[in-house]
Amino acid sequence: MVVLMSPSILAHMIKYLPERIDSHFEAADILESAHMSWDDEERRVADILGVKEGQALPGVSKKTLKKYHAYLRANLAFPFKAAVEDLHGTATIHGLFDLDDCPELTFYGLFVLGHHRGRSIETPLVDVFEVDGKGQNKQLLEDYCFWFWNHR
Repeated sequence: MVVLMSPSILAHMIKYLPERIDSHFEAADILESAHMSWDDEERRVADILGVKEGQALPGVSKKTLKKYHAYLRANLAFPFKAAVEDLHGTATIHGLFDLDDCPELTFYGLFVLGHHRGRSIETPLVDVFEVDGKGQNKQLLEDYCFWFWNHR
């Protein structure tokens, strides 16, 4: 489980719980790494959605999902292997659903098609994780999930 928190909350925790910080790390290093990670994810998503620097990321909507869908369709390399929520073992993901075929689009987000142990699967993209192999697929899915879960 990954817990996302703002740098200001983390700074508050560091200030009031210094005895809990591992001696191998300085409080400033922890704060800086959390801040850099947050900025990197936001910057990549902002580039995908066409958001200018300094503006807030937009919420999940049909319009923003349409932009994200077009970007992922052009940049994800299919097929790829990954774990899928509630399935044991690895599934092969073959492609994205057409946008108009995604049920409850703003609730579930984008969907993918795949196979798992000889059966066809259709699942929300946010349920796909632990992408196998090299390339940018893992980062693309992590960024999508970051945006989807934090901006809907």
